[in-house]
Amino acid sequence: MDFSLLSFPQWQGSDGRTELHSGAQLLASTFGAEPLLTVSTQATQVEQNIWGRRTLIQHFLEAQRQLKGRNLQQYITLGGDCAIEWALISHLNELCRGNLLVVWLDGHADLNTPETSYSHTFHGMVLRTLLGEGDPEFLALTPSFLRPEQVVLAGVRELDTAEEAYIREQDITLLDAKTLRADPGMLLEAAHQKGFEHLYVHVDLDVLDPSQISSIGWPAPEGLLLQDLLDLIHRIKTDFHIQGASITEYLGEDIKDLVVVQDILEAFRV
Repeated sequence: MDFSLLSFPQWQGSDGRTELHSGAQLLASTFGAEPLLTVSTQATQVEQNIWGRRTLIQHFLEAQRQLKGRNLQQYITLGGDCAIEWALISHLNELCRGNLLVVWLDGHADLNTPETSYSHTFHGMVLRTLLGEGDPEFLALTPSFLRPEQVVLAGVRELDTAEEAYIREQDITLLDAKTLRADPGMLLEAAHQKGFEHLYVHVDLDVLDPSQISSIGWPAPEGLLLQDLLDLIHRIKTDFHIQGASITEYLGEDIKDLVVVQDILEAFRV
């Protein structure tokens, strides 16, 4: 598949983990990704219950400008934190006029709001923002919102109470890691039932079991094996048109984990 390969080394959506910046830079140099924008490593603080709020807005605006200016319509992005999805998914959803399914392969749902988040980190709020709830200024800037039926949570296994309630209220499809390991076909079945033409695949590396990768900041036990994830990507790619994808939350602490990222990237590209 002819994807543009981008780098978005944002770390400010976390609680100050600049290793996400250096990890993204390592991925970009290793795999030849084109920088979407320049990200500084200057310290941030909590503003209105969100770490690095002003910087995140600046990054969003510049990323949107770059995506539209370069006419990028099919891309894989190497992060950086999960908060990069605010710009990436909202842009593609606008292009696809809402005919987009987001497969959220992640150990966490990222469905908090500034009011419910204990950490105040936006990478734990980004999907909720994309669904139209969160900081008012963030919402005003977002060009296109997802509907709950556009989301499949896959591999998610650590949820806050407020996130669990929201998933129930909105009837969002949730297939945890244990379910996917037992029957990976359930993800394909759920995606087919929803009937969307285009797919976006979000991969947070903590969807993997900690035995599979060490260069992650928020590991969650009982995750997917690497081969589980690769098989899922291959099956999704066979059945659907992947409009975009991301690989996020790589800290770059263990050089051996580059092979893991390479395997995931190649699963999308081959």
